[in-house]
Amino acid sequence: MAVDAAGVHIGQSDMPARIARKLIGDNKILGVSASNIEEAMQAYKDDANYLGVGAMFITDTKTDAR
Repeated sequence: MAVDAAGVHIGQSDMPARIARKLIGDNKILGVSASNIEEAMQAYKDDANYLGVGAMFITDTKTDAR
């Protein structure tokens, strides 16, 4: 907000998307990381503009994929 960025991307361990949306307003872009359908649906309900989807398959570097 201090630099008037076009938007923000938040992860699941950041503040809830609904609060971020209230802080940045309707004219800024809100992106949310989602790793399952429940998180994706919540981001939709919280008025996110886009989703960042993490690892889809387990790899040597992403062993936590589900």
